[in-house]
Amino acid sequence: MINNKDSNSTTVLIWDQTDPPPKFEGITLLWNEFLEDKNSNLFSIPRLVEQNSDKYREFYLGLAHDLGEFKIKGRMIVDWLEIKPGLSFWWMTLIVENNYGKTLEIPNRIKFFALFDFLENREVNTLKIVTGNKLLYKSVKEYAAEKKVNFKFNFNDSSLAKSVFERIYSYFPLFSKVVLFFLHYTLIRWRFLFNSKQKYKPAKYVFINYFLNFSLGIEKGTPFSSDYWGKIIPALNQANISTHWLHFYVDYNLLPTVNKAVSLTKSFTQSERNQQHTLIDSYLSFSILFKSLIDYFKIYFISLKIGLIKKAFRYKKANIWELYKEDLIDSLRGRASLLNCIYVNLFSKISLDLVSSEKVFYLQENQSWEIALVHALQSKNIEVIGVPHATIRYWDLRYFYDPRSYVKEGHCPLPYPNQITINGPGAKSALLDSKFPKEKIIDVEALRYMFLSRFNNRKKTSVKRKTFLKMLVLGDYLPSATAKQMSVLQEAYSGVDNNIEITVKPHPICPVNKEDYPNIQFDVITDSLVDVLELFDLVYTSNITSASVDAYCAGLPVISFLDGETLNMSPLRGRKGVFFISNSTELDLAVQAAKEMKTSDLDIFFNLDENIPKWRQLLKL
Repeated sequence: MINNKDSNSTTVLIWDQTDPPPKFEGITLLWNEFLEDKNSNLFSIPRLVEQNSDKYREFYLGLAHDLGEFKIKGRMIVDWLEIKPGLSFWWMTLIVENNYGKTLEIPNRIKFFALFDFLENREVNTLKIVTGNKLLYKSVKEYAAEKKVNFKFNFNDSSLAKSVFERIYSYFPLFSKVVLFFLHYTLIRWRFLFNSKQKYKPAKYVFINYFLNFSLGIEKGTPFSSDYWGKIIPALNQANISTHWLHFYVDYNLLPTVNKAVSLTKSFTQSERNQQHTLIDSYLSFSILFKSLIDYFKIYFISLKIGLIKKAFRYKKANIWELYKEDLIDSLRGRASLLNCIYVNLFSKISLDLVSSEKVFYLQENQSWEIALVHALQSKNIEVIGVPHATIRYWDLRYFYDPRSYVKEGHCPLPYPNQITINGPGAKSALLDSKFPKEKIIDVEALRYMFLSRFNNRKKTSVKRKTFLKMLVLGDYLPSATAKQMSVLQEAYSGVDNNIEITVKPHPICPVNKEDYPNIQFDVITDSLVDVLELFDLVYTSNITSASVDAYCAGLPVISFLDGETLNMSPLRGRKGVFFISNSTELDLAVQAAKEMKTSDLDIFFNLDENIPKWRQLLKL
């Protein structure tokens, strides 16, 4: 490629590997590390993302909205993809859903924005990347071509780490994968196509639930309980209020088959006269499957007409189509498309049974099925209330939309619940900071975290008053994340105050061995977290673990290790008394700062009142 840059231009190496980068005559950009040394021309892309987080998140969410309004032949994409009157399939795509469990490229998209901004005003003659990510490689190559700079690469194919079956399956044509999914989906639920559904009994309140997290077990005859809904279940029973529970079947070790799940719903219904329990899949029929196939092919052929949408995938002047391409194709032609078509027709049928209900509550994660549910219910004038059951994290983009999307304009606006329940100041501030409409929020108690109420009245002196400190280290479920976290602790150990006693509580599936860290003196425990928190003065956690919230609510300063391979997914991002570190020096400084903290310095995160007065008011109990 011809080099049009002057003699002052430079070479840039993008290092997307776990190994340390080599010595390089030029600028080195670390894709997955927070390490930075500007004197050595070593820069961190994750650090740039954190420094400009509001800007990048706003653009990311705005892009999904703008793509929906992108016009082809005079029609907006949301109108092209109208699958039912007033419902656009666009709102169900992976591009809008932003589920980090389904879309693995979210961090790389955000990082690419930071990469472009870093390079924008620099004279670059050669751009080199070392990566195992095919989509990232293609995106950087496209950028180099547009900028007319030399491009070099070292591509370490990450697909080689997959199993033989995964590699073979990856070569299947897209339509073959759709057929296999349809056959598998139907086979698992075969019994519902022939057995008549139990008669629906009208109920005042309907709850849409995932069929797991039973706090009292699943033995036959055991009354229904759920960690998701906690104390409102017995409260509704005591008030003699009729409820209907519609459950999403989830295949896991306690309920490995649909037959066992059906048996359990019958047992729950028989154990409490005011409750009825039904699997959502029990509404499945040949008619729904047929309609879903028709809708799938409708969306498939529409997708062929709107191919020009790929031109709209840009960050400023950079083409980012390759980082979104697979998700959009899956959303409009693949497995995700067919499954969403089934959801649309399934909830359309279910909504017919719910017209007499006063309110419908559902566990809100802003997944694609929720769009189908909300539209179906609101089209029947049924009040819908979303219930986010966990924390709302800054970079958990499932919970956020561009503020323009909440405005009910156009023929196919975003289906969104009438209101949502918020379990505390932590989640509330996260939403309001994103310009979420305040009038949609209902304050309630944190049902899933009520066990933390035991710490409400805890009296704790400031850490600095103690002569001997106890640090609890909470490991991650990923071995690589735990190893990084422990390595930084080992590096910092000599510089950390000698009057600190360290105890490690590994994740159950990721043990920590003392032999691997010979330079640290520490004990290992496996006790329940809430039973031991009161024994410690500060906590050192991995970035993603939700256990950090437990420690924070117990009144402990929290030090969180940042892993550059992903975004800062900590639920405590932005909270007082929380320190984010990426190296041993920062860890040492955080420990010193934590010594100055006391319980009164920390924010209130959840609403924790065991009498659940806010829920009682909402449910008119």
